[in-house]
Amino acid sequence: MHRSQTLMLGLAGGMVLLLLGICSILLGIVFVIDTSSPDTEMTLSTAMCTIFLGLPFVVSGGALMYIGLKSHRRRRQEAIEAKILQAVISRDYRITTAEVAMLTDLSLAEAQIYLETQARSGLISVEVGENGMLIYHFSN
Repeated sequence: MHRSQTLMLGLAGGMVLLLLGICSILLGIVFVIDTSSPDTEMTLSTAMCTIFLGLPFVVSGGALMYIGLKSHRRRRQEAIEAKILQAVISRDYRITTAEVAMLTDLSLAEAQIYLETQARSGLISVEVGENGMLIYHFSN
């Protein structure tokens, strides 16, 4: 199974668990409200049990969705870095913000932030080109 299909199944499963949990909690709340009327046979313990049965579904569904989205972001970042590194190698280890933006799905601002972060961490150096444009140099 492809990674994106696995991600979608994980997110869908998390969403289903989350919705089941929310429905169970809401049903329990309705039961709690209903126990206040004198002609009901619903007990407070049954209502609370319904609420507490929904909590694990909410927690596990939320956790599954969080992990899936975090994994998706990490894979996206890795794919962007791979594209940038391939381009850097073919461009004599130099690249501009505009080139990064064209090669990836990053905006110009996001590409600049990415390159500046790499420069601050010492992974790349910044040079000013002949036309005043910043050129980011990766050491080989």
